[in-house]
Amino acid sequence: MPVPQSLPCPRFQPPPRRTRIDAGFKSVFIGIETPSKESLRETRKLQNLKSDLVECLHHVHQRGLMVMAGFILGFDNEGPDIFDRMIGFVEESGVSMAMVGQLVAVPKTPLYDRLKRDGRLRAIQPGDAFGPTNVVTVLPPRQMAIGYRRVIQALYTPRAYFGRVRKNLELLQPRGPERRLRVKDYARVLRSMWIQGVRSNYRGVYWRYLLWAVLHHPRKLRFAIQESIYGHHFTVYSTQTVVPRLGEIVAELSLEAEVPSHQMAASM
Repeated sequence: MPVPQSLPCPRFQPPPRRTRIDAGFKSVFIGIETPSKESLRETRKLQNLKSDLVECLHHVHQRGLMVMAGFILGFDNEGPDIFDRMIGFVEESGVSMAMVGQLVAVPKTPLYDRLKRDGRLRAIQPGDAFGPTNVVTVLPPRQMAIGYRRVIQALYTPRAYFGRVRKNLELLQPRGPERRLRVKDYARVLRSMWIQGVRSNYRGVYWRYLLWAVLHHPRKLRFAIQESIYGHHFTVYSTQTVVPRLGEIVAELSLEAEVPSHQMAASM
């Protein structure tokens, strides 16, 4: 069961009397938000500036917790390089499950009130997770959509995903109690092998990853298989749902950008 967490690095904090690991937790969700220090200052998430984020994430893995992390694109201090920086940070940190979204202003929040005063709210109701945001971002909407799509494409190719999981397994030191495996757990493994190892278009990547885990980290095989199952969801969902949806958004925004020039030509 994941539990929300925030940095700074756990090793700089006094351990609780009974740690989450002792209680049986195996994963944790951490709100990183952005690799940009300027944007972290902008959002006053100063706790993420107190230590090296990559080092801290590696330390969490070493403590026996798999990390899921949240990231946001669209802060004012971000330039066109933010997309490459985001990809690079996720790959370096080894966060296999990176939830990347766009900045959205939720009503009755300080961000919403500030943007409303500044006239930077768009007449869009938040709800479409991958559609245009209701925030007038510094980067143009089309550039945001293209960059966002590129981030998702880069992070969730099977090769990229399983590469990050390999890094996780190298660092991971399993601790705490283990739940006894049941018959349905073995059934899930067999189903995973059939779907990922036989029917999927990335079966070669899957089998190389699984063989590597068996040879190099047999004691972590449970984690390796669990992460591979998660990976099927993320890679398929990203490829079949997220990237096509963002492609539609890019096409819509490109059409909007062409309308003024067509109108100008018609009036001449």
